[in-house]
Amino acid sequence: MTRKNTSKYTDNATTLYSKITPEQSKILFKNTVIETMEFNFLNYPYIYTGAGVAIGDIDNDGLQDIYLVSNFGPNKLFKNKGYLTFDL
Repeated sequence: MTRKNTSKYTDNATTLYSKITPEQSKILFKNTVIETMEFNFLNYPYIYTGAGVAIGDIDNDGLQDIYLVSNFGPNKLFKNKGYLTFDL
């Protein structure tokens, strides 16, 4: 069901969210969890909850940047370039 948008605060969108692909946003990140005999769900029950994400204006340009934390791989800071595009 599509509703007519009557809000003066939006760009007349008819949906609340729009899907942005990694190719559009340039946010490419994967948090792969590798279990071993020592590092597993029984020893670390929070292994699958992810490592973390933070959003804030890191470079003081008025745009919200994204910092993603990985369990095993490198953490990445994605700097917001505007219009839902980001750079490493």
